[in-house]
Amino acid sequence: MAKLMHRVLGVLRARSGVFGGNGAMATALHAPGRGIHASSSFCLGQKQTSSSIWQVRTSSIVQRQVVRSCTSQSTGTLGEILAEELKVEEEGYEKDEVLKAKTPADFTLTASPGDCQLELSKTYNGESISVVLSVTDFTDEIIDYGDEDFDDEEGQEADEDGIYEEEETTIVFNVHVTKDNKTLTFECNTDGIAFEVENIQLADDDGPLDVIEYEGPNFNDLEDDLQDGFIDYLNERGVDFEFVQYLFALAVDKEQREYMSWLENVKKFIEK
Repeated sequence: MAKLMHRVLGVLRARSGVFGGNGAMATALHAPGRGIHASSSFCLGQKQTSSSIWQVRTSSIVQRQVVRSCTSQSTGTLGEILAEELKVEEEGYEKDEVLKAKTPADFTLTASPGDCQLELSKTYNGESISVVLSVTDFTDEIIDYGDEDFDDEEGQEADEDGIYEEEETTIVFNVHVTKDNKTLTFECNTDGIAFEVENIQLADDDGPLDVIEYEGPNFNDLEDDLQDGFIDYLNERGVDFEFVQYLFALAVDKEQREYMSWLENVKKFIEK
């Protein structure tokens, strides 16, 4: 259950507008209504420390995962425990408000029950745009804020050395832009409010299979103007703040529904 709680923290941060500390990630943030890019980290200027950070919307995603971690105390046969866990999950499940709106930027969602992969696709000026992710690709990372001061009311606690740390949960996704039998792939990740580009690769779809193509430089190593240019390129194709917020909520919701399906199928198998 620890991993699930880590993910809860990630969703809380995504909803509250907390950006990571002073890490050296080549991250781009697109705020709604204005183009703001931070090409070196999640942080825009000074790290936010006001109490507004913790005034978050308690989303259904957070609620159901806290429930999952705190109520699985049943005793009895394995089948009975599975049934109780499934009941708790079904009662606590509610689709996030973000997902009740139309898919952003005219993307079309392709998803199938039992398949962990999600794809959002569209066409743009003769290009085929495809965003692909797997709900198995959540990752957790410790963000070190150093020894900066925090208001105790904000819920931050330092370790024994006075260092403030947080768990950050992100999910990996790829953006494929295809035209003229070539595909430009952006390897990215998001915490639900900003996205990081890690690598950009251009591949020839008709190229020989035995050729190892150049995978492109580390995005962090590019000049700032190049980083900003690539981020603008993605924004123009709909990969922006609104999109990654939707994408992250979609992945968490899909993982939750697959978890409930897994509980039901395992219960049926056990009870046969």
